[in-house]
Amino acid sequence: MPSCDDSGLCGTDSGTADSTSGSRTVTVPDAAALARLETDPAALERRLRRALDDGEIVTWFQPQVRLDDRSLVGFEALVRWHHPEFGLLMPARFIRVAERRGIAAELDLFGLEQGVGLLQQLDGDAAGPRPPLHLSANITPDFAAARGFADRVSDIVARAGMPPERITLEITERGPIANWRTAWRNVRRLRRAGFRIALDDFGAGYSSLGLLKELPVDEIKVDRLFLRRGAPEDIAILTAILQIARTLKLHVLAEGVENAEQEQRLRALGCEMVQGFRYGRPMPIEEVPEFVARWPAGAPFMQKADVAMPEPAPGIGDGL
Repeated sequence: MPSCDDSGLCGTDSGTADSTSGSRTVTVPDAAALARLETDPAALERRLRRALDDGEIVTWFQPQVRLDDRSLVGFEALVRWHHPEFGLLMPARFIRVAERRGIAAELDLFGLEQGVGLLQQLDGDAAGPRPPLHLSANITPDFAAARGFADRVSDIVARAGMPPERITLEITERGPIANWRTAWRNVRRLRRAGFRIALDDFGAGYSSLGLLKELPVDEIKVDRLFLRRGAPEDIAILTAILQIARTLKLHVLAEGVENAEQEQRLRALGCEMVQGFRYGRPMPIEEVPEFVARWPAGAPFMQKADVAMPEPAPGIGDGL
């Protein structure tokens, strides 16, 4: 796994695992050079478009788990940029430019297409009866409001012969949606077709309660910040969010679950689903089939030492 700093920059793994210590040699990329690229949005846009053409954009996947029985629900598709010079870049490094320059939609569709293909592969690999796994795919707000959004999403899923009921579209709330009327129409159309709609980063974004009112939502994903400290005010807010969800009959998934204490807290509060390093870190697509085949034996919570894992740096874990 690449190492990451707190700004979404990951090192490139340039060595092999040590047979005794399991350590790896990690080459730290030139953060200053990347910062120079970031200060030139036009150059970053050109480089990002080329990355899409050159196959540098990749999709990693993180497991999502039902809390009551720890069964595997599915995976969230997480788009990354495997930059030949800077290593693996988190979306925090490029998503703003992608949104402003009209590239975010292509990244969203790429992640969705990769994820649908993964579900097809996992269905074919299943050795026996198994509940169908689901996919969660991120959708940027402006794309949700774009003309043709519903058609493009539906076409990808239909071409794969995948039931839309197995796809959750996570609308992130980094800012206000410019065209609410079009977004509402697009989302409502997809929901009628069977897609599930989730509101991502609930409680930490632009206008969570307003979005619950405006959009036809099936699920909310509680932002990790309410789990990180475990302070009384955080627990109180988390309790209130779960009560709102129950009242509105919404599914709830808590992000950023890293240790047994957080899991127990969520279980006591009646949270339905979870995601975080406790159940599995984001992984390349080629590692997912083995992970599924070994579940739950290979999950971190099944290891001998069930202790709190190091807290992930902001912006690099199991979110975008």
